[in-house]
Amino acid sequence: QQRFNTYLCKLVWFLQPETFLECDLTHTDFLEKKGFHNTTSGFNISDRITVLNLRFFTSLKKRYRMRLGSYYVFQNAVSSDYKDFIYERREFLPYLFFEKVNPWGTLELGYMGSISHWDYDSSVLYDKNNYIDNHVVESRTLVHLE
Repeated sequence: QQRFNTYLCKLVWFLQPETFLECDLTHTDFLEKKGFHNTTSGFNISDRITVLNLRFFTSLKKRYRMRLGSYYVFQNAVSSDYKDFIYERREFLPYLFFEKVNPWGTLELGYMGSISHWDYDSSVLYDKNNYIDNHVVESRTLVHLE
């Protein structure tokens, strides 16, 4: 048995014809229940993910564009019965992208960072290899030609 619900809300505010602020919020609920005959390995999983995106977009010149923004991710998951666990994640992803539109395609140069924190608690006894109360800081640089 599965249930899956997604909600989306988006707001756009135009400051000038080619410059705008955008905010969108996505929320997803997922619930899965599984039972197996003649065994105790059934489980219930509930997972909620909420993503907030804040973005500023502008044209710098006729063929140049810039996007500056950030994502905020909130996730809570709970499993009961077989392999009980609780998982919580918070992540902040700032980004900056520049685009140059050419007759032969678009050249995009971008940077995205990530600062995340997660908590994991389980009744199952096994080596979690430091996957409890972790903090991670990382970044990526992207060059894309389309």
